[in-house]
Amino acid sequence: MRSLIFIVLIVLWILPSCGERENFEIKGKVKGIDSAIVYLGTKKYESQYGINPMDSTVLRKGKFEFKGSVKIPQRRYIKIEKQVGSIPLFIENSEITIKTNQDKYPDAEIKGSKTQTKYERYIAKKEQYNDTIQRIDKAIQKAIKNDNQTKANNLQKKYFGALHTKFKYIEDYMLSDAPSVLRLFVYDRARVLFQYNILDSLYTSLDSSVYRTDMAKNLKKRIENLEKVQPGKSYINLTLVDTAGNKVSLSDYVGENYVLLYFTYLCPHMDLLPKGFPRLHEKYHEQGLQLFGVYADTDPFYWKKTIKKNNLKWPFVSDLKGRNSIVYEKYGNVNMFFHYLIDKDGKFIGKYKSTKEIEKELKKRIGR
Repeated sequence: MRSLIFIVLIVLWILPSCGERENFEIKGKVKGIDSAIVYLGTKKYESQYGINPMDSTVLRKGKFEFKGSVKIPQRRYIKIEKQVGSIPLFIENSEITIKTNQDKYPDAEIKGSKTQTKYERYIAKKEQYNDTIQRIDKAIQKAIKNDNQTKANNLQKKYFGALHTKFKYIEDYMLSDAPSVLRLFVYDRARVLFQYNILDSLYTSLDSSVYRTDMAKNLKKRIENLEKVQPGKSYINLTLVDTAGNKVSLSDYVGENYVLLYFTYLCPHMDLLPKGFPRLHEKYHEQGLQLFGVYADTDPFYWKKTIKKNNLKWPFVSDLKGRNSIVYEKYGNVNMFFHYLIDKDGKFIGKYKSTKEIEKELKKRIGR
């Protein structure tokens, strides 16, 4: 009797796992192309023209097939030789079918991947937001063309409101109960400077199965960099040189003054001196504000030109190493899009994108 019960338990334990495939099988049909090499691979970023092949097969009589296995769902791309573009999809251990034709490739009908289906739903909703944004943008251009600036200004507010709504949708999806692989992928492809608390909540809510992926590792590194400059954290010292080659340290100025630290680099249509900073210096320097600029690029010409052109009266230092600079190592690329206020105790007060935000904080602390 006991042995019978034991056998029954074993059968019950095995049965649920019988429906779970341990491999994937991709079956493709392509009308209009009888023979070609088909590649299955990855991309580092979506706009990458080609793919990084991992496997290949031959298209015969308009059909191709791939077999393999994955531990977790993976983003992959199918590329047919001599055709423009590639078919993006999420593969998982299931039977996946792909149908397309030469005229509409790389658009394709994909079935059999639950992860892919869920991602398509996300994209469909996001495209609705994009359509709204594009529609408002066209209306703005029309208003400007008709010399109706009042209408253009009102539409501009709607435009930024629509952008905010779209980004809120992306944030909400990242923190939803959608599969970890999808939420991580949505974050990675968003190219948005999300706040520290959003990214930290995303990372801690992920399944442990994705922590070894490159996307999860990059997310963790970004969180660690963002954590360095959170309000209340001690400032990170930098020792660089001025245009004469003299060493200058941030620590030389922290303690006696409030310090406004900013980073700048060569960028099309952007001045190396943030707008409004000379006025901030003139208005608040005597009250205890010290500006400290870091030129995080390689060309000394623009560094020196900025100092001379604007008659800078505060440190503007560099090591002219660009991306290989100690600045990137210490602060991290993600933090160099912002300006920082440091208090007299050497703690970060906050990070800012505009002079208006900075001045609002200064008025609370050192005068009006």
